[in-house]
Amino acid sequence: MKKILALLLITATLVLSACATSLKSGHPQLQKDDKLPHATVYFIRPFSERTMAMADNAIAVEIDSRLLLNLGKGEYIRTFLIPGQVWLTVNSKTTWGPSHKIKSKSKTRSFTFDSGETYFISLTPVNGEFRGVHFIAESINQNTAKKLSQNLRLVNG
Repeated sequence: MKKILALLLITATLVLSACATSLKSGHPQLQKDDKLPHATVYFIRPFSERTMAMADNAIAVEIDSRLLLNLGKGEYIRTFLIPGQVWLTVNSKTTWGPSHKIKSKSKTRSFTFDSGETYFISLTPVNGEFRGVHFIAESINQNTAKKLSQNLRLVNG
């Protein structure tokens, strides 16, 4: 019985750690010294109305083709980024078609972050029905961010 419980605990730990948020501290866009010019950027991943299978797993956020962070469902994170224009890509996996095959989805768009400003980026799921789910990054205002994040978990980078 103890072996079964230990195995279940190890399995649960591995599953949860695979979905955990992580910030890639070596990313060149991260401003490590908060006394230097930086933009404060919150990445927010709200809960969906219902389960979305594979799309419920952690999603990857890249800036300029380099992984910045992984974000789990129902989480948000604060980052300090070097000001300027960036290409932000959201990568995820989804199931699609009648046989529920798994495929990768990716959406990219440009953002400009100014020094001293605060930005809120919502990573919003878009259900393409039989084509699967993808995520879009969209800038939202502070009031919307507060409403979206009131029941979410703030994670440290």
